[in-house]
Amino acid sequence: MATAKVLEQPRPVVMAMPLRDLLRLIATGALIGLVTYALYVVLDRYVFTPALCGNGVGFPERCGSKEYFASTLAMLLGAMCGIFVFVQQRVYRPLLVIILATLALWNIFTVGSAATWWLFALIVLVIFALTYAAFAWIVQIRNLYVALGISVLLLVVVRLLMGS
Repeated sequence: MATAKVLEQPRPVVMAMPLRDLLRLIATGALIGLVTYALYVVLDRYVFTPALCGNGVGFPERCGSKEYFASTLAMLLGAMCGIFVFVQQRVYRPLLVIILATLALWNIFTVGSAATWWLFALIVLVIFALTYAAFAWIVQIRNLYVALGISVLLLVVVRLLMGS
C-alpha cells in the first residue's frame, strides 16, 4: 500500500480582510450608528417621554432616566439589526464584533446629548463606523484568546475615553 505525503498549508496568524470588505464594514457600521441614533430619538421623544413624564407630577425620578431607557433599547435593537447585516456580509466572528461594539458604545447617546442633533448624528456615525471596523479587524486574529484579550483591552480604553 502506497502512502502519500501530505503537505500542510501554513496557517496565517490573522485572517486577511481585503480593503473593499473593510470599507463596506465601515459603511455598515456608520449605517448601524445612524439607525440606532434614529431609534434613540424616536424612543426618547415618542415612547418614553409620554409614558414616563406624562403628567409631570410624581414621576421626576422615572422621567430623569428616560434617556437611559431609550439608549439601552436603541442599542439592543441596533445590535440585532447589525448581526443580520454582518452575517450577510460574512464578517469573521460577527456576534463577537456586535457584542464588543455594543458594550463599548453603551449609553453613548446620553454622553453627548448636549450637542445639536445634526452634529451629534455625524459624531455617532463616525464613532460607530470606527468602532465596528476596529473590533472586526481585531477579531480576525485566529487565536481566539489573543483576539479576546486585545478586544477587551480596546473595550476598556473606549469605555475610559467615553467616561472622561
